[in-house]
Amino acid sequence: MIRRITMLLMMAVTLATVNSAFAEDGATECPISAAMKNLPQITFQVGAEQTHCSKSAGKLAEKTGSPIVYFVGKEKFENDADAKLALVEATEAMVASFAEPHTCKISGTTSIAGQETSCSKTSAKLASLMSVAMKSVKQTYSVDGEECHCPNAAAALADKSGQPKLFCVGEEKTDCKVTARLNLARAQYRAMVEALAAAEKTEMTEAKS
Repeated sequence: MIRRITMLLMMAVTLATVNSAFAEDGATECPISAAMKNLPQITFQVGAEQTHCSKSAGKLAEKTGSPIVYFVGKEKFENDADAKLALVEATEAMVASFAEPHTCKISGTTSIAGQETSCSKTSAKLASLMSVAMKSVKQTYSVDGEECHCPNAAAALADKSGQPKLFCVGEEKTDCKVTARLNLARAQYRAMVEALAAAEKTEMTEAKS
């Protein structure tokens, strides 16, 4: 049986459950949003000031005349493009690691999706759950309002119409390949967190019956 999600993932429960449970204690932040905050972010530093907001960083740089320095984790970058690419790669790496089982050779314990288990059936079930959740997230393409699922067909449409090819993941649309990668990775992480929450909810319901 899948054990309860660790404190980090306990924040990731379905919205319907959150709304009813959180209304009782007055909490206002959506736990799904809270879970998404665990993903890598860019920190902007201007002088001694740090912020996660690019607009605030721009205003500080303009006011002080100091350059913006970008951080992804402990890595330092001098420009937005390099920082954004590093952010994408860090996010993709985190999402991939989150979905894969990692077994300790000494203890024999397997870690996956923020959980530890010594049961091979449980780890296999979690791995399958993560795989299905990730595959449920699809990237499609849109050109001048016309949607398609083939990147080559989208490119042909873009050439013919002169309109940009947009990368679509859920409600997110962009013509930037790097941003598209970030949107896809974040959507995959969200899908896995929600799948874990749904599995836990089912488990708790069955335990009560």
